[in-house]
Amino acid sequence: MPNEIEKVLAEGADALDAALPDLFDAMIAANRGPTDAELEMFRAVKGAGSDNEWRRLFAKHAKSRGSSLLSNHLPPSSS
Repeated sequence: MPNEIEKVLAEGADALDAALPDLFDAMIAANRGPTDAELEMFRAVKGAGSDNEWRRLFAKHAKSRGSSLLSNHLPPSSS
């Protein structure tokens, strides 16, 4: 049974990894960053990452799309 649970959790994490670009693109189109509830869901599915780590990941993606959303979460050399 524990192996099945681990497998389901890993599949959920893989699905989130695959969906993040589309999720982030939708947030950028809505001109907003991730909500607290979305940040909580990311942490629950992945089992790791602080709010700031997730915001930094979003900011990097946004920057790659030409958006400055959450750019304050990027290191000074990346802004």
